[in-house]
Amino acid sequence: MSRISLIMHYKKHLYGLLITSMALFNACTDESRSDLAGDCLILPSKVIACTKEYLPVCGCNLETYGNECTARASGISSWTKGVCPD
Repeated sequence: MSRISLIMHYKKHLYGLLITSMALFNACTDESRSDLAGDCLILPSKVIACTKEYLPVCGCNLETYGNECTARASGISSWTKGVCPD
């Protein structure tokens, strides 16, 4: 492989790596996708079907949800069983 074709080969891969890095950086810094409050990751709400069974959970954002499904549908990443303390 000649020196010029070798340089062109590496240049092509360098551009691909640069574009991929920029896309990943943008995805990680896009605040419209999620909100981080301490160790609590709050994702965008999801449209999922949940039962109305009342088994309260306390979301990591210190809000009480009717059950685990409604917490998940609200975008909460973690919760504990029971109502949140006042």
